[in-house]
Amino acid sequence: MKLFTSCFWTHMTDPRSISIARGTPPFYKGPRYEKLAPSWELIHAYKDGMPTDLYEAVYRSEVLSKLTPDIIRADLLDETILLCWERDGFCHRHIVGAWLRENGIECEEVTFT
Repeated sequence: MKLFTSCFWTHMTDPRSISIARGTPPFYKGPRYEKLAPSWELIHAYKDGMPTDLYEAVYRSEVLSKLTPDIIRADLLDETILLCWERDGFCHRHIVGAWLRENGIECEEVTFT
């Protein structure tokens, strides 16, 4: 299995895309995979200045610790593109990508349009 990550702005119309964000832009009409979405509390804490290393630790504990590679393989199709809001820089999709690779699932960021 190979998955990809990207943002709404470049891949929201790709039929392989699925949102992993807690909220989505009003113009996004595609599917959602809330099992990978951070909690609103975590999002607000980060926006209020939570350090990225703490955010990652909490996200891994609250979200990723409840999942396994088998769950991901059962729930998602090969070559699915996991979407979130951030165009670039720190975001939870990069944590997801790293976790997937750590657990034997290929995952890379796509930047093509």
